[in-house]
Amino acid sequence: MWIFKKLGLLFFIIVFWSNFFSFVKAAEIPRIYLKTDNSNVALKSEFTVSLFVDSESSLNAFDVEIVYPINKVEFINTNANNSIIQFWHKNPEILSEGIIRIRGGTASAFLGKAGELIKLNFRARENGEAKWFFKIADVYYADGLGTKVRAEAGTVSILISESSSFKSSITQVVDNKPPMILTLELVKNPIDNSPLVVFN
Repeated sequence: MWIFKKLGLLFFIIVFWSNFFSFVKAAEIPRIYLKTDNSNVALKSEFTVSLFVDSESSLNAFDVEIVYPINKVEFINTNANNSIIQFWHKNPEILSEGIIRIRGGTASAFLGKAGELIKLNFRARENGEAKWFFKIADVYYADGLGTKVRAEAGTVSILISESSSFKSSITQVVDNKPPMILTLELVKNPIDNSPLVVFN
């Protein structure tokens, strides 16, 4: 009888710690998400969908593919003025109709909440629900090994309607001021190990 009791206790301990470590591991997985200030927009209006990241561990590179509804919205351009990304693996790419790829990294690793990666600007072209989701949501830990992890990723939706009160356009920001370079260094791209010059 005592053997069964010990086996039962051992089984309980194994299950408990397995669930505990699974919980801790899940809590540490970075989160990538899309956000917009308006859930309802008018037909032909312009609006912005922003890409953010939350992470409890330091990150230094990102590889993301976003799918948007080409039958509902028209992609206009991007805005990376406030991005935590310091160097880009090409500019944000339109891989095919309805897919945008964002790849880049930072020499000063990011840790925290609501780190802005990029703003995506669109124009509403058809009434109905427009939905954005992730095809790829990979991030790289700043651990010296370039460890890749699939981030938690969700979706965002906007209702396009002629009766919506939101009918504004995107304000275009023109940056004519050259950057002030304080430091300059050669670093390794965490995505493909190619050399990169980074300035701050």
